[in-house]
Parts: sequence; C-alpha cells; structure tokens
Amino acid sequence: MQLTNQGRSAVDRAGRLYRRRGELLGRRKELRLRAVSWLDKSLMVSQPCTYESMVDPTMLRWATTLRPDWERLRPGWDSDPLYAGATVLPHRKVWEWAYIAEALERSGSLQPGRRGVGFGVGKEPLTALFASRGAEVVATDLQDDLATAAGWRDH
Repeated sequence: MQLTNQGRSAVDRAGRLYRRRGELLGRRKELRLRAVSWLDKSLMVSQPCTYESMVDPTMLRWATTLRPDWERLRPGWDSDPLYAGATVLPHRKVWEWAYIAEALERSGSLQPGRRGVGFGVGKEPLTALFASRGAEVVATDLQDDLATAAGWRDH
C-alpha cells in the first residue's frame, strides 16, 4: 500500500503526537516520583499530603516531636485496628505540621534570632515548637469566649 503525501503527513503527525504523549506521561511519572521523595530534595516544593512522605524518617522525626499534640486529634488511635502497625497517625494535620517544620528548618528559620508571626493559631503546636528552637514568635488568636460563640471551638 502506497501512502499519498496527505497520508504520510497524517502518519507523521500521529507519530509526533504519540511521542509527545510519551514525553508528557514520562514527565508526569517524574513529577509523581518527585512528590514521593520530597525529603531528598534540598528545595521543598508545594505538593499534596502523601502516606509515603508521612513514613519518611525525617517526617517521623517531626511527628515524634509533635506526638502529644497529634494524639489529641484522635485519642486512642494506636489501639484502633484501622491503624494497626502505624508508627504515626496518618492524618493530614500531622503531615502539615511536619512539612512546615521541615521547610523552616531547611531554610534556617528555626534558630535563635529568627522571627515569625502566626495569625489564628488556636491550639496549634507549631508556635511552641518554633519558640523552643529559639525563634521569636508573635501569635494571635480570637478570645476563647468569642471563638466558642463563633463556633470555632466546636471540634
């Protein structure tokens, strides 16, 4: 079968599109791998919470430091069969705290003489953690009675 110029053009175009699709899929795989191994990078990037990053040794170090605070999120979690064998509560909030702490440590912000400000901190543990590392932190929140009246303390 002989292809006309128009037929060859369509085949060439399809081949280019197929190769481009492969490049894009390869790039997507690379990005997925980057998200899983975020702790290997010197520059942290914005990404979703993943279980793989939760169980990374660096993440577990922060989670252990913050353990009394995250155990309040779900008291008795370690006796729940759903979490059997887990060394850390796989909760989005625990991941956020650990990720923020690691990002600030990598940037050199968790040391004496560094300053920070937090708005609406509530009972978040990061303010105390940062201050314990020598950072000066100014934290604000709504008065307890007003927060309760507004429904912020319902959970």
